[in-house]
Amino acid sequence: MIQRRQSRPTHVVVEAQGHFVRLSCKGADAIGGGKRKNVSTFSAASRKRLLGKMGRLTPESCPYPASMISLTYKEVWPDPKGAKRDLFTFWKRVRRVWPQGSAIWRLEFQKRGAPHFHLIYFGPFFGKHLVQLWWGEVIGQDRPFTRIEALRNWRHGLAYAAKYLAKVPEVPVECAVAAGTAEGGCGAARDSGLDYVTYLTGKSGLGRVWGVLDRKNLPWGEAQEVKLPVGYGRWVHRWKRAARHEWKGVNGKEWLGASLFRENPAAWVELAVVEQEREARNPQVRRLRKPRREVPVIRRDRDIALEAIRRVKARRSCGRTEGTLPFGDGTA
Repeated sequence: MIQRRQSRPTHVVVEAQGHFVRLSCKGADAIGGGKRKNVSTFSAASRKRLLGKMGRLTPESCPYPASMISLTYKEVWPDPKGAKRDLFTFWKRVRRVWPQGSAIWRLEFQKRGAPHFHLIYFGPFFGKHLVQLWWGEVIGQDRPFTRIEALRNWRHGLAYAAKYLAKVPEVPVECAVAAGTAEGGCGAARDSGLDYVTYLTGKSGLGRVWGVLDRKNLPWGEAQEVKLPVGYGRWVHRWKRAARHEWKGVNGKEWLGASLFRENPAAWVELAVVEQEREARNPQVRRLRKPRREVPVIRRDRDIALEAIRRVKARRSCGRTEGTLPFGDGTA
């Protein structure tokens, strides 16, 4: 077993946009990573990226109020791939009427196994009758359950995103995928517990569970980014300590980044600049403790044991084995 520590970064990037601020340590050797696998579940990292995308928006500057849209199937529903095809077809109808619209969508599964979509829509408001009409024509069902509601404010929108768009799935993915087929399966297949899509094709049938529709039309906030030298690195820890006072979830690990959702993220960028300049002006700042060298634990223990055996053999050959200590030069 080899003790591996993350190397020291070369620079730090602090970026702010909308209501989101993030500090990233760049230039260090990557630990982990590699080629991404097929999406099979809604992971914690995916949830974090979704909330970060929402935090970068500023709907206050949008000429249209944001709305929440829900799209549901009735007794018959397709697999996840077919459900997303229906969603994109529905969005094409919205785009023809309001080309300036945009949305963030999230796929989840109800307890009965049916796919269900939540959208946060940015564009002209349209009534429930149009949502129900267009969604029913796309999926071939009469009067399916739909919902559209205008958001009171963006704080309400973030609360909606945290509760519905980013919530943990209620049913296992394998049960939901096995619940039906694109030709019109029903929930009876769910009772077997077998993921028929994976069983027949060898590939997971879930795919992406959230995404963006017409990204260019989203009300992005003004972006601000600064690149700062690491220096001794104490200013990074002071910045993260201040962020931890705002939210206890900020990690305290060395050379790992952090992110926050705040009303005024530009102030946190300014704080990073001030702390870095303060450290650069003070040459007497105490250096951080240097990390230990990466020493293979097994090799180190083996060398200690071999050295002890060598000492015992040397003392035995000299006739001084009585009363000696195996790891020292003194006598008992």
